[in-house]
Amino acid sequence: MKDSITIKHELPCFCVTKEPELVRTRTGKDICVTMGISTVPGPERCPVCGSPMHRHGKRSMRLHDIDLLGHLHIIIVAYDRYCCSCEGCNHTQMQEIAFKEPGHSITRRMGRRIRTRLNCGAGISETARSLSVHPSVIYEIDKANLKAMLDGVAPPVCKYIGIDEFKLHKGHRYATVVTDLATGRVLFLEAGKSKEQAYHFFEVVGDAWMRHVKAVSMDMNAQYDLAFRERWPGIRIIYDHFHLVKMYNDTVLTAIRRRKQQEMLESGDEKGYTLLKNSRYLLLSKMDTLRELDRQAHENNARLHEMYLDKGRPLPPGERIRSPYKERRLNDILAANEDLSVCYLLLEQFNLAYGVTSITELYKGMKSWMKLARQSAIPELLSFCGTIERHLMGIVYHAKFPISSGKVEGVNNLIKTIRRKAYGFRDTEYFLLKIKFASLRGPYRYKSHTFL
Repeated sequence: MKDSITIKHELPCFCVTKEPELVRTRTGKDICVTMGISTVPGPERCPVCGSPMHRHGKRSMRLHDIDLLGHLHIIIVAYDRYCCSCEGCNHTQMQEIAFKEPGHSITRRMGRRIRTRLNCGAGISETARSLSVHPSVIYEIDKANLKAMLDGVAPPVCKYIGIDEFKLHKGHRYATVVTDLATGRVLFLEAGKSKEQAYHFFEVVGDAWMRHVKAVSMDMNAQYDLAFRERWPGIRIIYDHFHLVKMYNDTVLTAIRRRKQQEMLESGDEKGYTLLKNSRYLLLSKMDTLRELDRQAHENNARLHEMYLDKGRPLPPGERIRSPYKERRLNDILAANEDLSVCYLLLEQFNLAYGVTSITELYKGMKSWMKLARQSAIPELLSFCGTIERHLMGIVYHAKFPISSGKVEGVNNLIKTIRRKAYGFRDTEYFLLKIKFASLRGPYRYKSHTFL
């Protein structure tokens, strides 16, 4: 039985002069080589002066095609060169190759395969390795493809948006990202984190688009806050609850803990210093969370004792005895430090006050909370109250517009994943295009090849 099939190349305007042949390269790799000619009609008239064109030599070009029967496939296509018959013009032009990817020595169907893999989430390096194409070609095709898909596309109308900054490159270089809080789609990206970026966003989307926006979620970035208040005072600014709690943890609880530790170290209180050492996680956790962790630790320890330790067997790799007294230790810390105890309880009240659905109730609740906080006379807490008072309306309107920057933080995590997967980006424009496309692309799902 003859082990061969007839190959149908399906390349437009291409005539095969020599069937595919397996050739061994200098590196010891087997590739298929197909030779042929371009059958596109040559130019009859010069596009410069209009004089007749005549054939002026013959050349060949190597084009990288998709794999053929499991081997790298190279097409050597011969084409004609044409020259203008006018002596003063001397314009030259090559015969068109209909199946060549513009600007690259690959076929159009190889370009489509490259774009398909990139659109499914593959990186430049893995695409280059799997298709045996140089990474620079993959990069140029991907960038041109992203610009064609994303440039000039108007964003959909949104009611709620989020704005934040993220790390663009090393050396404290940041960029601004604006996200649709309903879908998580990136609406705007630009290097920098000042109010100029916010104003540029207003110009890009236009006034008609901005009139549909009801509220914007952000952290307490003074630049973004000022831009929205100056240009669009009717849009409500909502300060994200997560950022407020993080600020409280950093500027109040953590600051007090460090101050207390320093005081105990200077006074020689070794017992108090040891109690506060490595207690950051405990102070930043809720009591219910620690209680659940203690329960899980008791169950884990009982299981390990029953299966291994009571039988004299060593613990297997990855298993360990956990500390089941996190809640007790936190209670000891709060009992020994009045300032930490007061601030820990006030944080729980702050979360409760922030969870109401009435603007009037939230305003009264925040006022009552600040009054209690000021009565403690704790310096770190007084400073935090001043910050809350300056941004009170952005907190109060959360009752009417219960939005958060969760989608924005999700986009920030997506950005970190893209950067880590590519081991960094040197081209800022390309990096921003990849972020925009990644926010649009859904998860890749396998599609069956069942015949109809």
